[in-house]
Amino acid sequence: MRRSLARLAKRFYGKEELAQLRYVVPPASTASLSRCVVLDLHETLVRVEPVGECDETQERRGAPEGCLSDGWEREKNKDVTILHGPSGGVDYSLKMRPGVSQLLRVIKEGNFEGILWTVGGVLYVKEVIRALEASEEAHTEKKAFAHTVMSTNDAYEADGSKQAEPHDWAFLEDCKPLELLNRDLSQCLQVDDRTDYLRQHPDAALIIPPYVGTADDHLFKLAEILRLLDATPMDVPVPEFLRTVPTHLAVKRLRDGVLFSCIV
Repeated sequence: MRRSLARLAKRFYGKEELAQLRYVVPPASTASLSRCVVLDLHETLVRVEPVGECDETQERRGAPEGCLSDGWEREKNKDVTILHGPSGGVDYSLKMRPGVSQLLRVIKEGNFEGILWTVGGVLYVKEVIRALEASEEAHTEKKAFAHTVMSTNDAYEADGSKQAEPHDWAFLEDCKPLELLNRDLSQCLQVDDRTDYLRQHPDAALIIPPYVGTADDHLFKLAEILRLLDATPMDVPVPEFLRTVPTHLAVKRLRDGVLFSCIV
């Protein structure tokens, strides 16, 4: 794993900074043996759009500089939740994708470690996650997402110790390399609506059509795929499992010259 991390550091940083690259989450518990499901947030699980006018910086970051997530409020309006930002911030409309609560329940009840990996505006992501958690049915105390990866994450050594100084994860706006999770890559499944975030490990990836705010059944199909994966012995790697997924759930397709499994 450390060699994989070094190759990744060389690609994105340069030889002189190989030793500086760390992990974005703590190591997995040695007491648990589970598969890691890495889920994108925006246009995979939810759709978030600014309400009213905002400049480019506000739309990308979620609110003006200096605003904190603690000031956010939620207003439920039919199937849309309005996230009211702190004073002077930007309001956002949040719409859950159909099937999100069922998917989160499968992750919680199955032998999975859920990791949410987003490049969205960090100032409202925590509020979106709170709304997601509120949509879950409380069948178990386990949370659907053990960790959330954002560009503001702490950095961890392989032994789990936290790096004292803030780490520069700015390059994560352009990629989501699984090596940074410090997990068994053969047991990782990565789900995203964008191929550019999946190119590092296409054989462990599932492409889901982007959520545009209208009804679809893609998360229901993803939940069924996870049920099948949960019933598959742990000695079967995720890439091998993906080759057996029924074609009414996912098929192999070329995207940007790379062969991916795609939810239909």
